[in-house]
Amino acid sequence: MRMQFLAKAALAGLILACPLTASAQDWYAGIGLGQSENKQRLSKLGGPGFISTAVDNEDSAWKVFGGYRLWDEFVAVEVSYADLGKTKVEGTSAGSASSGTQEIDTFTIGLVGRIPITDPLGVIIHLGFSRNDSKMYTTIAGASTFEGATDFEFYYGGGLQYEITETIGIRAELEVFEIADYRVNLLSAGLLYRF
Repeated sequence: MRMQFLAKAALAGLILACPLTASAQDWYAGIGLGQSENKQRLSKLGGPGFISTAVDNEDSAWKVFGGYRLWDEFVAVEVSYADLGKTKVEGTSAGSASSGTQEIDTFTIGLVGRIPITDPLGVIIHLGFSRNDSKMYTTIAGASTFEGATDFEFYYGGGLQYEITETIGIRAELEVFEIADYRVNLLSAGLLYRF
């Protein structure tokens, strides 16, 4: 509850920090494609005493994002939605055949800082909050169970951004989402457009 209050307060502060009149190219939107890696404990997906025979904890992932530059090219507030793909496991739990699948998506809000290396190239750093939705399906000896969870955590990341023109840029970045007692990594490349 306290974390949700702090996040709402931070969001309100970021909105109030934005000037009422925006200059050209302060707003931007983009899309990214990449791969996620789920660091979930296998025992949660496969059941108690799970012994794995097959694990697929990497999947294709994608994200859409948009933001507003608060301070020239150096600091922006950014929101995003990311589909972090699926994780699948197969094996045995307490001597019975077991399989599990987890699907995760996330909404984020945070700050993106840019440290120029050259005029068009810079290092970017992400820091903010993420709202993570997880759906886990486990089948043990033919009996299926479902567990859904939503949590609110910090996320962080970094990468490189290259400005092709004044309105078009590209990114390569790694973002880390802390979900409950494990994490999910998202490695992506993206295209952004300023308007």
